[in-house]
Amino acid sequence: MLGVIRRVLRDPAQSEEVAQEVLVEAWRTATRFDPDRGGATTWLLTMAHARAVDRVRSAQASTDREDRVGRRDQVREYDEVAEAVETNLEHEAVRRCLGGLTDLQRESVQAGVLRGLHLQGGVRACWTPRWGPSRRDCATG
Repeated sequence: MLGVIRRVLRDPAQSEEVAQEVLVEAWRTATRFDPDRGGATTWLLTMAHARAVDRVRSAQASTDREDRVGRRDQVREYDEVAEAVETNLEHEAVRRCLGGLTDLQRESVQAGVLRGLHLQGGVRACWTPRWGPSRRDCATG
């Protein structure tokens, strides 16, 4: 019986623990043994194999659960002040870019942004694909 359990678990200490549990279970449930369904050895080996497989599944579920909890408890580092400063700088860069355009160019850009159109020419240097300003100054683009 220990050999069957050890083949499933591969850990000698856990195998011995499971074998002990199986023997206690067999002692408690001996009245359920039906010799017409098979021999006592087969009954014990079936219980041992099932208990060993349960232990493996339980260990896997526990590891999966710990991984999920660990990922859930991880807090992303987020600096609200840095995000606010970066957003303000991006907005200022957009204002500078728009301020350097003629009224007609500015209206075209604003209409294009509202409609989701792509920007053309030198104005494109001021924008990232997400319609935010780039990190470079518009004057250098």
